[in-house]
Amino acid sequence: MDVRQFLDENRPPGKMNTLLPDDFRVFCLLLNGLKQWLSAEQAATDRYLLGGTARAQCRGMTSSCLVTGEPLIGEIELHHPVRDGRPPVPLSKEGHRIIEQQRPPGEPSEQTAADEIARMISEIKKPNESWRMLRRGCRQLLRLSPGGGTPASNAGAKSFARRAIGITNQSPQGLLDWMDAKQLGL
Repeated sequence: MDVRQFLDENRPPGKMNTLLPDDFRVFCLLLNGLKQWLSAEQAATDRYLLGGTARAQCRGMTSSCLVTGEPLIGEIELHHPVRDGRPPVPLSKEGHRIIEQQRPPGEPSEQTAADEIARMISEIKKPNESWRMLRRGCRQLLRLSPGGGTPASNAGAKSFARRAIGITNQSPQGLLDWMDAKQLGL
């Protein structure tokens, strides 16, 4: 199907049509197509390198987490360090969390940290929310330059900041000062 014909047949509703120029819609189509192609190629690479049972083989490579040393029981997560041909690394949930948060083994996790504010925020923090996002939300509530983000991600950052303010009874500036002291979200 011709791209022009697709764009004409699938117009955005109402005023959104005037806000989304065709060149941006084409860019979004190309970007989504590229993401789908990349995902399929990564899966094909795993199948080529390791066969159709790649995930099962990776999960069966070891009986303990390479990061924490904990026995791998139950749900084993596969961490893809870099897509350079190396197979995914099997880790425990805590090991995967340590790697994703770039925290050295043995350093207390956010859930076990003695800091009460960190504990309270960690309880309400969703998997897609980060300290950087909280910092951006607090800066927006103070009407300071947020430092990037799309309108949707900025709205999510403000929502996260409001929840954190509510549970900790801190002001946006108080949370920023606390994050500065803890060097979070820099």
